[in-house]
Amino acid sequence: MVKYLWVGNEVVLKSEVGIVSLQASMKIDIKVIPSSKKNFIKQEGEAYKIYLTAPAVEGKANKVLVEFLADHFAVKKHQINILKGLKSRQKTIIIEGI
Repeated sequence: MVKYLWVGNEVVLKSEVGIVSLQASMKIDIKVIPSSKKNFIKQEGEAYKIYLTAPAVEGKANKVLVEFLADHFAVKKHQINILKGLKSRQKTIIIEGI
């Protein structure tokens, strides 16, 4: 028999073979506002607005976005992926290991 359990923020698979940790992930829809005075995040319903100081030129805003989200959610940068919207202000982000 296999059971899925929540342990803190982590999903754990428990079976006769043993316990295996499964990393949980979070998918969020955001709107990026580049060239702002400061970096901050604002939740509006289910979505987030993220204000960034970086301009939307040559991927600079995307780089700062990943760094900002990694700091905000206390994860490493490689755990954050932009699924949709690399060249758009509307983006879908997945954060692994949350």
